[in-house]
This record gives sequence, structure tokens and C-alpha cells, in this order.
Amino acid sequence: AEPLLKRSIDLHRSLKSPEPELFGPLYLLGQVDLNEENLTQAEPLLIEARRLAAQNPWTVAEVDVDLGKLYTSVSDFCQAEFYLQHALTFYEKKAHNSMVVAETCIRLGQMYAAKGSYNQAESFLLRAVAIHRGMIKTHGKITPAHVALLHPLTELGALYINNGNYERAESLIREVREIVEMSGAEDYSFGANMSIFAGFYS
Repeated sequence: AEPLLKRSIDLHRSLKSPEPELFGPLYLLGQVDLNEENLTQAEPLLIEARRLAAQNPWTVAEVDVDLGKLYTSVSDFCQAEFYLQHALTFYEKKAHNSMVVAETCIRLGQMYAAKGSYNQAESFLLRAVAIHRGMIKTHGKITPAHVALLHPLTELGALYINNGNYERAESLIREVREIVEMSGAEDYSFGANMSIFAGFYS
């Protein structure tokens, strides 16, 4: 995909295509580089994509979340906070207590955890958990909303473990295990948190 996207970008630039036509391949390539941790290449692509999307605030917010992830990865917490807070402010106005708000809160929680700001990280992760819990409408039956809850639960559990709050972590991880077992989501990826949980139970 990466060579094709680069060719598409080069073609659009050579033809002086309208900027909206350049945005698509530019943003996709930025996301590919971000996911592959090619952060030096991803940064200018995402910044240019953000500029091209200036007339679409929803798209700007989406790019901002990606930039927040990028700057968190390189420990530029000032920039990460700027972009993530900008996205959250927009989402809160347009889609209060929605999935996009929850996911942005998770990104902010991850950023503050990496920065060492425990209380701020906990606050955002608790809010993400609360939003996800609010989307669970059934009792005694596992739904896709329960599976979606795994993400903020594992992030919050890892935060508590890393800060020695094992009592709170244990109840969260017990809930995670219950959801995984009842939903058949044994292949759910906990990412870096899996090794943390394994160490907690060893």
C-alpha cells in the first residue's frame, strides 16, 4: 500500500490536483507510517493533511487524535496534549459521551500516564470507562459494548498496576477476564498491557 500511496501523492502534486484530492492518499500514508512507527515520516504527512482538512472540523479532530498519538510516542507531551485536547473539545460539543469522546479520553489517559501525571491519566481513563458502561443496555448478556469496554478497562488496570494500586487493578482485571471468557474474545489483544497483567498474576 505504501508505494501506491506515494505514487498517488506524487501524481496529484505533479498535476497540481485540488487539495481535497491530495488529502486522501496523504492522510492514509501518514496513518500507515504512524502505525508502523515511522514517526519521522508520519509527522509532516499528518501536519499537511491537517492543513488540507481545515474546512472539515470532524476530519481535523480525527487527524488531531493521530498527531496526539504520534507526539505521545516521542514524549513530546506538550504537543500531544495540545492536539488531543483540541480534538476532545470539538467532540464534546458535537458528540457528547460518544465513542469518539471515549477513545480520545483513552489517548489522553495514555499520554498523561506516559508523562507521569497519574491523577490526570486516571481521570480520563475513568471517564472513558464510564462512557463505555453507559452504552451497555443489557444485564446478564455479553454484547459488543462489553467487548468495547475491554480497552479502557485494560488501560486503567495497567495504570493501577504501574502505580502499585493492586487492589483496584485486581477488580478491573477480574472483570476483563470475565468479559473475555463470556464473549469468546480470547483472541482480544491487550497489547503491552498483557505482559503487565501476566506479571501481576505470576
